Amino acid sequence: MSQKASIQGQRPILACVDNTDDLQALQGVLTSQSANAAIYRDISELCIHISDRTDAVFISGDMVTTESYELLAQTLDRQPDWSDLPIIFSVPGGPGFPKAGDATRDLGNLFLLQHPLEPAALKNALHLALRGRDRQRWIRDLSKECEHATRSLKEARKQLDRKIRERTDELVEEASQLRRLTGALIISEQKERRRMGQVLNDSVQQLLAGAKYRLTSLNQKENPAGRATVQEIETILGEAMEASRSLTSELTPPIIYESSLRTGMEWLISYMSAQHGLSVRLHMKEEFNEVDENMRGFLFDATRELLVNVMRHGKTGAAELSIQRADENMLEIQVTDQGPGFPLVPEPKGLGLFRIRQRLDLVSGRLEIKSAPKKGSQVRICLPLAPKFPTTPETWSPAEAIPRSERLLSGMIRLLIVDDHAVMRQGLSTSLGQEPDIAIIGEAVDGKAAIEKARGLHPDVILMDLGMPRMSGIEATKVIHNEMPRVRVIGLSMFEEKEQANAMFEAGAVAYLSKGCSVDALTSTIRRCVGKPELPAGHI
Repeated sequence: MSQKASIQGQRPILACVDNTDDLQALQGVLTSQSANAAIYRDISELCIHISDRTDAVFISGDMVTTESYELLAQTLDRQPDWSDLPIIFSVPGGPGFPKAGDATRDLGNLFLLQHPLEPAALKNALHLALRGRDRQRWIRDLSKECEHATRSLKEARKQLDRKIRERTDELVEEASQLRRLTGALIISEQKERRRMGQVLNDSVQQLLAGAKYRLTSLNQKENPAGRATVQEIETILGEAMEASRSLTSELTPPIIYESSLRTGMEWLISYMSAQHGLSVRLHMKEEFNEVDENMRGFLFDATRELLVNVMRHGKTGAAELSIQRADENMLEIQVTDQGPGFPLVPEPKGLGLFRIRQRLDLVSGRLEIKSAPKKGSQVRICLPLAPKFPTTPETWSPAEAIPRSERLLSGMIRLLIVDDHAVMRQGLSTSLGQEPDIAIIGEAVDGKAAIEKARGLHPDVILMDLGMPRMSGIEATKVIHNEMPRVRVIGLSMFEEKEQANAMFEAGAVAYLSKGCSVDALTSTIRRCVGKPELPAGHI
């Protein structure tokens, strides 16, 4: 049975007392502390009621046995980790009593008082025990708050990490989209420049050339009054053709898409020399046939930008251009000059270099600049080659020397006109059809049609345009020369560049003329390539 003391206060204190003196002393002290106590006559019953809500335990030493110590120690071991329950012992002889040694060894937070109890000593011990218990609970609550704060911090960090990952993924995707858009914009720019050049070449220039040939046919007729006007219009048309041709070269020269990388670079060197007076020496041992036309266009634009920089900022009239393989899958372009140089900065200014660097980033390339005052400059571009299998270069059959010795039995030159522009074909047909020794036997609109017409009509001479759909004039010339070596092919183009002329000669052409040439020059070339003499002046 337990006997609970009815004392005011909310401090749960448990007591195990077997004598009246200790009970009276305990009750007096508890009353002064505004506390209450639950009084038990047996330690085992006391142990049942010990919990983490208990503030202190008072035990009279006369009630303690060895078994009681063990039971009390086991009960305290089951308390939470934060709990170190204060135990107040009243034993005869105080700390020197034999049982006090056992209590000190087995129990932790222990207060030993001498029996009989002195109220002041009990009050002081109880005050220290309660204050210690309050501190334990304060530490417990603080630990819980710290644990809660730690969990909240970990959760906040997880949420932050998740948001950072999500935002990073968004930024990566946006950057990827931006790279794709930039790449598409660059390709679109190249295509639009090429389209504009093709419009000029395939439409405006062809119309001008056709009109010029039609005027020439009028000029050949007996009309002295209008001949001067016709000649003046021919001059104006020639100037318009030259301006259109120059603009086409500025936009995108067709040669970079129709020929090899080397041919395009050789054309660029000739252009820089003619337009800007910059002498460039080319070092290029390989042909790099695996480079596709988009990559050729980029390499051409980048190299032109670097050479223009030399011309504008290098203050020198010469440069070295080196194109070589950096390793198995990388191409290196290097432009070097011996100009005054410049101090390097982390990010070189200028839209041209910015555009080059931006485009290189899209293909995992890099731009390197080396320069110093009075030591010239070196700009190096390194980028991967197009992932294509290398192709074996075809062997071109050389053209036969002209003029040939054999004479045409019929006396008429059988002429086939090949051009994808109707106005050009009509202009040539009208002008050349007035020649007494030239017979227009047919027309073709592209390279494939030219091959079929040549096989069926057996012409003596073919006027072959270079840039045509389905099959170019260069490819068609090669096939015709291999199959029908007696047929003479004359290349016609809006451009006068030697690179395109060389390509036609390698394919088997015997001559190459600009569409802006005079009718007299064209007819003279036709007659010369088949070994016929020039007609006397004034013939009708």
